[in-house]
Amino acid sequence: MERLYEDVWGNFPGVVGIGDTSVAFFQTDDPDVPLPAGLPVHHLAFRVDGSNFMAAQETLRQKGIEFEFQEHKIVHSIYFYDPDGHLIELTTYDLSDFNNDRLGL
Repeated sequence: MERLYEDVWGNFPGVVGIGDTSVAFFQTDDPDVPLPAGLPVHHLAFRVDGSNFMAAQETLRQKGIEFEFQEHKIVHSIYFYDPDGHLIELTTYDLSDFNNDRLGL
């Protein structure tokens, strides 16, 4: 694996990867951020393609699960909590697959 996107985001988040697979690290030392099960991470992020990014939003809406959309320069992300209280991020780099109208923004 190699370091990715350091030129865009610096050291936060730390992203490493190879090919189409990457892992993003979101360390926190903020005492106000709950750390489920004592994990020393803020949240987990999963990369999805543009179609699955849109499908995930629709599924979350249908299930009544609240989520937050954020634009991060070169990616779009949604954030929500799993049933165990872990913060989950779904992120896509496929920005050309859709526009803001399709995001419902």
